[in-house]
Amino acid sequence: MDAQIELLSHASLDDETVLPLPVPDRVFGFHAQQAVEKLLKMLILAHRQRHEFTHSIRTLRDAAELLGETLPPLPFPIVELTDFAAEFRYGAPRVLTSAERDQIRETVQILRDFVNARLKAFNA
Repeated sequence: MDAQIELLSHASLDDETVLPLPVPDRVFGFHAQQAVEKLLKMLILAHRQRHEFTHSIRTLRDAAELLGETLPPLPFPIVELTDFAAEFRYGAPRVLTSAERDQIRETVQILRDFVNARLKAFNA
C-alpha cells in the first residue's frame, strides 16, 4: 500500500501546476477534484484499508471519517468538486467565481497539509 500512496502522492500534485493558471473552469475544477480524490485515497490507504474505485468525494470523505479521521475545516465544500470529474468530459460544468477559485486552491492546500501530517504520524 505504501507504493500506492507514493503514486497517488505524485499524481495529486498536478493541481500545483494547473490551479494557478487562467484555465477554463472545467479544467480547473477537474484538477482540483483529482487532487482531493487522490489525497483522500492516500488517507484511507494509510489506515491499511482499500478505498473504493470511485470519483465521489463524498464516498471517500465518508470512508475516511469511518476510519476515525476528522478533516479540518475547509473553505470550499469538497463534495461539490465531484461533479467536475465527469463534467470535464461530458457536460457543461458549473461556472466558478474568482472567490470560489481562491477557496478551492486554499482547500486543496489545507487538505494536502493535513494528509501529509497524518501520513507522517502513521510512519512515526
